[in-house]
This record gives sequence, C-alpha cells and structure tokens, in this order.
Amino acid sequence: MDNVRKGDVRVPVETGSACIDGAKIYFETAGSGSPFVFVHGGLADCRMWDDQFVFFAAHFRVIRYDARGFGRSDIPSGPFYPSKDLKALLDLVRLNKVYIIGQSMGGGIAIDFALEYPDRVEGLILVGPSVHGFSYSEAFLQKGLELFTTAQERGAEEGVRLLFKEPYWLYTLPPTEKVSLRSRMKEMATHFFQVFRWDPGWILPVRPLAVERLSEISTPTLIVAAERDHPENRKTAEMLLKEIKGAKKAEIPGVGHMMNMEEPEKFNKTVLHFLHNLGR
Repeated sequence: MDNVRKGDVRVPVETGSACIDGAKIYFETAGSGSPFVFVHGGLADCRMWDDQFVFFAAHFRVIRYDARGFGRSDIPSGPFYPSKDLKALLDLVRLNKVYIIGQSMGGGIAIDFALEYPDRVEGLILVGPSVHGFSYSEAFLQKGLELFTTAQERGAEEGVRLLFKEPYWLYTLPPTEKVSLRSRMKEMATHFFQVFRWDPGWILPVRPLAVERLSEISTPTLIVAAERDHPENRKTAEMLLKEIKGAKKAEIPGVGHMMNMEEPEKFNKTVLHFLHNLGR
C-alpha cells in the first residue's frame, strides 16, 4: 500500500500490474464508491491526474493507469486497441459500469470505449479530447510529426527542448511561472520520448471510426474546453458538442491544453458539478 499526497491530504493507494495480451499495464486505485477511471493524454502518463486522483478519491473509487507504451507500462510489440486494453483492465479489477474521464489522446480512447462498450459507461467527461477520424489540418498534424521525429532521431532531450522552447507548443504547457507544474510536465515528456520507440501506427482505433458514430453515444457527456487551447482542439470540442446528443460543455478560462494541471480547483469543481447533476 502506497500513498499519494497533495498538500495536507494523503490518500492510501493500491498499485498493480495487469497482464493484457502479453503486456504489463501499470495501474493505481484508491477511495471507495462508484468507480471513476482516468485516462491520460499523450506526452504524459497517469501522473498528470495527481490533483484529480486525490480529490475524487474522497467521492469515488478512482483508478488511473499508464496506457500501453507510456509511463510504467510495457512498450507494445505490435498493433493493439487502447479501448480493449481499458476493458481488459476494468474486467481484471472487477469494475463493471464506470464514470470515465479522458484528456486529449485519453479522450479519444474514452470515446472509442463508450462506442464499443456503451453499457459499461455511466458518464463521459472529455477534456480537450482527440477524436479518431476527425479531419485535423495538415499543419497541425505536421507539427506533431516534427516533434516526434525530432525525439526519435535526435534523442529525448532534444524532443523536450523543442517542446519547451518553440512558441507553437505554448498551448500545451503550463505557464512559465508555474515552475513545479512545468517540471512535472518535463519529467513526463522526457520519459515519454525515451520509451516511444515504437510505431504510432500500432495504436488502433475502433471501426467504423468514432467521428462517424458520435450520434450513437447516449451516455451523459461533458466536454471541457480550455480558453487558450489550440484552435484545432477547440474546434474538435465544438464538433463533439454538436454531434453527441445532450452533451454539455464547460470552459476553463485562462488555461491551455493541460487544464486539469494548470487550474485543478476550478477543473475539479467543474467536473464534480457535472457528476452531482447526474445524481452522484
């Protein structure tokens, strides 16, 4: 039994490693009550949810994990479905119907999971999410490719240097005055670039692609947007609001893509308000 601490709050945490299709997937659980699952974004791992993990453990049984190829989980050896990894993990820890929150890449995984296993989702919270099949601009995709190529060809340190020095990436980083947050982000990004030596094409989306099936989602959904996020991500949020029946939107002012890290109190209150309105 380990502990996660934020300020004066200390939460007992159980850690584990699930073997899924030959890969070990690292996870943590804490708290009690209805299950609430956190799915992290790219360039990061489950530590990006530190502030939420502690806060929501007072209300829910929380679970967070490092996706295959990230953090303390195994590097993939071939193609895999992140949404199926999530199902297998929930089956292992015997969680049937869950609230699920996903940021960026994790939002895309959460959407795929909700489409494939709709009876397993009690509520869906999408934070600056990606969507498989969405038509992102060529320039947006090219900048991401440039970052990954730099890290793979010139090393993790050079990838992190580009991420933190090029003005383009400011939308995804905490402000310079938030030193501890930038340090945590740099640590996660460095580890990500060190282990990301596998083909990103191995990450398989569900078929048909999610963007073609969003009207199938009937789960209560909250879309959380950030004021200074990239325009492409804000456009994605607006599309989801239009396509998912009954979806609600909340905006966190003055923050970028990692909004839950930048303004945890505002973010947590926003999500908790949504959950309370669902009867939680």
